[in-house]
Amino acid sequence: TLGSLVTTLGLAPTWLALIGFSTVAIVMVGALGEYRVEKVAVHVVAKRGFAILPAALVVAAVLLFQISEMAIFSFVLEIGRFHELDATLVGLSVAAGLWFAIPCGLFVVWWSLRSGRMRPLVVSIALTAVGMHLYSFASGPAFLAASLVFSGSFTIALPYLLGLAAELDVSGRLVSFVASASTLGLASGPILAAAVIGDGGDYPLMITAAVSGMLVAMFASIYPARALDAASTRLSPVPTA
Repeated sequence: TLGSLVTTLGLAPTWLALIGFSTVAIVMVGALGEYRVEKVAVHVVAKRGFAILPAALVVAAVLLFQISEMAIFSFVLEIGRFHELDATLVGLSVAAGLWFAIPCGLFVVWWSLRSGRMRPLVVSIALTAVGMHLYSFASGPAFLAASLVFSGSFTIALPYLLGLAAELDVSGRLVSFVASASTLGLASGPILAAAVIGDGGDYPLMITAAVSGMLVAMFASIYPARALDAASTRLSPVPTA
């Protein structure tokens, strides 16, 4: 919808939408209750800092994740044209993927940590890579499946990735840094994708590079997720008779 408005009204609708979302977010912050941090050993006490290796891996995972997904998403319409697919089908497929992402996001809220952190992370990021790879096929059903799998699994994976940073450092410093890395990834993805595509329109190469980056992000997230899962298991209360 915004895309069609930009062609007639310029960039104003995009900036107004961003201002609107930001305003709603600021108002909602005031409705949040008091956040009390529990001193649990699974978290690293703020004054002692946090483990460098897990933190670095989380930052790398978020950065690569955002670069890879944005490389695909920013050129998804061009990919459809590259495959000579019907423009209406392409638009509806992308829209269907975005709508499908809404219940997937709610699923994360409901499911939470029932199966730990590592398993949902690995599964969701792997499915995101699969969805991205499906964009390689010049087929309408494949494009629709790619949009659904990519958008849905991406929406599940990102909260778990950001959750790793929140649990590694309760002071919020690491989360702030990861947020910057996430923004850098979102900004860099389209630039790097355009450089890979080049003047020749090599979209298959760009898709392959993006999928590779997503898989590297998945492997980078395994160690910190597994470490937090192990720490949570050790701290779980022993059931009494």
